[in-house]
This record gives sequence, structure tokens and C-alpha cells, in this order.
Amino acid sequence: MHIVARLVLAGLFLASFGSIASAEALTTQCGAVLRSTVKTTTNTFAFNSELPRVTVPNAVFSVNVPTGAERCIILTFSASARCPLACFVSVLDTSGVLEPFASNRFAQGNVFRTHTFQWAKRVGAGNHAIRLQINTGNEIENAEIGPYTATLTVRE
Repeated sequence: MHIVARLVLAGLFLASFGSIASAEALTTQCGAVLRSTVKTTTNTFAFNSELPRVTVPNAVFSVNVPTGAERCIILTFSASARCPLACFVSVLDTSGVLEPFASNRFAQGNVFRTHTFQWAKRVGAGNHAIRLQINTGNEIENAEIGPYTATLTVRE
């Protein structure tokens, strides 16, 4: 009974105010796996930087794409984090950021919780330094991250 009433109310709301906007998903086309590198640490990393972002220790990868070629790079990051107000993560390449763009809220709360994010981007020829970076929502917050596993997959 309550579910039906809520559905009717939701229908009336949509009829009155229009449809709910949907966010478009960014699609990155990738081919066969060429290489995968996994970095794991059991250490905990403490930080309190709002800006600039800090690079997560040992979370830097190198990718060399031959002349005339393109590669799809995918970074998967799983970590336990304690961020009293908020922690934000982003992945940068020498040619820009990986999608999803900019800083993404990774964790929030006073207890360690584990979260996983994934980023993807097609890159052109050249040497690419892929860096996982993190920052807090303010300069007074003491946050911690770790242990973590970061996996970089390079695909055609």
C-alpha cells in the first residue's frame, strides 16, 4: 500500500515538474589487454592537503605509446580511507585528466571504509606518467588512506 502511494506521488511530481534529467555516460572504447600492472601496499598514508593535491605514494605508472598508435588506459583504485570531512581523488596524465573528470569524492567519515573507483582514457603516442592524486576538503583535516591496490591496465 505504501509503495503504491509513493509511486503515485512520484508520478504526480513528474507530471507536474517534468522528467528527471539523466546524466550521459562517457564511453571509452578499448580493445584487447596489452599489459596490466598492479601496485599494492599495506602502509597507511596520512595527509591534510586541500590544494595542491598530493600524489599517493607509489601510485605512479609509466606508459609508452609507440608513434602512430593509441592506447586505452584504465586505472582501478581500491583503498581503505578515513576522511573526517571528505577525501577527493583524481587521476592525471601528462596529457590531462582521466575520466571521470576532476576530483571525485572518495570517502567521508571518521572510520576506515573501503572504496573503489575506476578511470579511463584513450591516449596518443608518447610517454605518459599516470598519477593518482588525493586531497581533503580543507587544510585542517587529518585524513588517512591505506592499505590500497592500484591497477593500471593498458589496452589497444
